[in-house]
Amino acid sequence: GTVSTGATYGVPLSAWSVIDTDAGATQATASKAAGGGTVRHVAQSVTICRGDTAVAVPALIHLRDGATGAGTILRAWVIGVSAVNQSTCIDLSAINMTGTANTAMTLEFAAAGSATSTSTVTLTGYSTP
Repeated sequence: GTVSTGATYGVPLSAWSVIDTDAGATQATASKAAGGGTVRHVAQSVTICRGDTAVAVPALIHLRDGATGAGTILRAWVIGVSAVNQSTCIDLSAINMTGTANTAMTLEFAAAGSATSTSTVTLTGYSTP
């Protein structure tokens, strides 16, 4: 940590970001691989986007303590595209969800979008020894 005018600031040891963008009927999923040994991943923030040119339907998103489609769901969100030819993005910070040692962490849409959709997920965090 660094001290400035009496305040202590913690600095993450190993910051990272994983991103995935998929168009059409493909599931967007971004995974940080397991760190080995006692390393745990801590999710700090997520950005989730979905756009569609033909349909407007809600989508379920999972933050997993594990690989894509596997592992414990730590958090879940639903976003919706309110109208055709629009996109919706949400940015969430200060999540601070800690995963299990030597386990991947994944942010994913629970299912693929429609053939006319584009989806993006971004997961940022740090790893602890």
